[in-house]
Amino acid sequence: MLKMASIMEKHTFVFSWEFELDTNDDTVCLELPLATRFGEFDLDVEVEGPQVLTFSIWTFGLERAALGRDLKATAASHWVNSEGKSSFLTSEARHQLVTFPSRANDSFELEFEIKNNSMLSLLSKRPNDVRLVFPSLGAVLWESSTFLANSSPYFTTLLASSNFTESVRRKRKRSKTQNGGASSKLADPDNDPRSSKATANPTLVTGSEQGGGECDSDDSDEDSDDFLKRRSPPSVEDDSDDGDFTYREVNITETAYTTYRAVLLYLHSGHIAFAPLSCTLLPLNRGAQQTREQLLEAHLSSKPSQPFPVSPKSVYRLAHLLEIPSLCALSLAELRSQLTINNAARELFSKTSALYDDLRAVILAFVVKNWAEVKASEGMKEMETKARTGQLPHSAAIFFELLPLASK
Repeated sequence: MLKMASIMEKHTFVFSWEFELDTNDDTVCLELPLATRFGEFDLDVEVEGPQVLTFSIWTFGLERAALGRDLKATAASHWVNSEGKSSFLTSEARHQLVTFPSRANDSFELEFEIKNNSMLSLLSKRPNDVRLVFPSLGAVLWESSTFLANSSPYFTTLLASSNFTESVRRKRKRSKTQNGGASSKLADPDNDPRSSKATANPTLVTGSEQGGGECDSDDSDEDSDDFLKRRSPPSVEDDSDDGDFTYREVNITETAYTTYRAVLLYLHSGHIAFAPLSCTLLPLNRGAQQTREQLLEAHLSSKPSQPFPVSPKSVYRLAHLLEIPSLCALSLAELRSQLTINNAARELFSKTSALYDDLRAVILAFVVKNWAEVKASEGMKEMETKARTGQLPHSAAIFFELLPLASK
């Protein structure tokens, strides 16, 4: 009988089960599922003979790279006596002979731990072979094409596309722009200048970011990029000792460097830190204690080596583009947790809400559940005024979706 199943995560993921069974009944076979945002983990427990147990852990529908790419898994089991005190049994998950007192039901605890041992190298060229360029910030991130393709169906398609049939090859000596990157121009499929003489001025291979842009969206991490540019610009690459090597290059123009870096770190480690929504900070929220700028200043002072916390809406946009369901679910859960009576209307009528059905559904559910309070809120009054004055061109469709639900 299952008593409890849970998951705790922060770089290390701990899956826990508590259950009872008769260790002398060799007909017992328990299947104890634990649904997570990564997929389902099932613990199977069998009594193979009197007081001989087998623990097996299976996964179903586990998303590629959702827990990281360099993992170490361990399991530990405990027997719980009649007084509630636990005794360590084994760190093995299978076929461990243990002697128990003879009683009808024994209680057990099993913890399955996954640690991420990735050595992150997003700022290092070697051994990576994909260069993500953020021209507005003059910054780059490096990643492995294999890892990107295994982590994201979007990158699987992009890296296999005709745009990438030829790669960029850098020589030790090459001309540079002010940002320290190699001078380049956009690829023209009908007039591609690549040749053995063009390696010092190579063509830039780009991938489309349709559907993931931040330029026309609200609550963007572009604010964090602007702060980085002013206060702590990314280091210029040192390519003096590069030698000859070949890699692929993607020009990122519609997603913030801050967002991309956080999402790549999530794919390695399974961990991401979210920032408060803009509507919960000054000046939009007059009851708040700080602005986004002050929040970033505090983070830079206390955790200078760590990436900035990122907007759940920015993360959702990128996760949606990259087709990473677990991260979409995580960012939507974070968005849901930050909704309040005062900010829900602003979020419902935001540009991001208008663009993404799943995200809008989360906000709509909150608004409908709390309709009496949200309808009377300052946020809703502000949105109604903006709609009447033509400042919310997308508002009509959202109102038509909201009113039938709210009137039920």
